[in-house]
Amino acid sequence: MKRYLGCIRSGWGAAVSMLLLAGVLTFFASGIACAQDASALDDNAYVHFFVVPTTAAKGNTFHEEIISLKKMLIDRAGGFTELGPSHGGHLRADGNINRQDNISFVVAADEDLRDELVPYIHEHFGQEKPFVLVMRGWCSLYAKPSE
Repeated sequence: MKRYLGCIRSGWGAAVSMLLLAGVLTFFASGIACAQDASALDDNAYVHFFVVPTTAAKGNTFHEEIISLKKMLIDRAGGFTELGPSHGGHLRADGNINRQDNISFVVAADEDLRDELVPYIHEHFGQEKPFVLVMRGWCSLYAKPSE
């Protein structure tokens, strides 16, 4: 089975996590908001999807940095959703693929946090070019009573 799953080597748990991640991304990309007509909803949130490497910058421990990140997300956005392990890669100058193990997060906030997330991930996790995807969307946490 592992042969057919390609880069997923952690068994069924990782396969389920990747399917969940694919579903979340499809949900966001399609513009569907729950079972309601998306055109009838006002965007009231910024939805941030980002990954952090499973290693920390030099001089820090990963455990300390991930706890610090989670506290920052709670402080700035009121919470976070940790989607779990993910794997990515990019092409190196020599033509080989540079693989990276990550942890994926989704965070909804009433403001755009990209100007904080990108430098934070760079500084605390040593990621040269962090992957942060920001979309406008509707979030029940920021809905007015009439929504």
